[in-house]
Amino acid sequence: MKRILLIFIIILAGSAIPFFTVQAAVKDKVIAYYFRGTFRSPSCRHLEKNCREVIEANFKDALASGKLEFQVVILGDKGEGYYVNYYKIYARTLILSLVKNGKETEWKNLDRVGEFFDNREGFSDYLKKEINIFLGKAE
Repeated sequence: MKRILLIFIIILAGSAIPFFTVQAAVKDKVIAYYFRGTFRSPSCRHLEKNCREVIEANFKDALASGKLEFQVVILGDKGEGYYVNYYKIYARTLILSLVKNGKETEWKNLDRVGEFFDNREGFSDYLKKEINIFLGKAE
């Protein structure tokens, strides 16, 4: 029984090594923050869904490696005041944040996302272009 437990622990530890190695190797990353309110209109749900779909479909490798993260921040939750004041946001939006050595060095409000509400291709092109610019700045 002890031998089986030892083998299980070795296998488990060995399988975790690549995960921790990849995550630890990422010094710089881009965080795509989607900000939304506590009340969610149909257009808000649509915009969040489109952001998520474009990012997940076009940046699989960056997401898997930890070089890109997608986070939803609910305005109205505790602690969101920092974001509202720092990014000067007043409505649903997508913010790209470049993080180097654990500190944000640059950010951009993709405030044009609302312009592409009925234009899926334009929306996708806009997001891909802006995210690729930020990923190019991350090592």
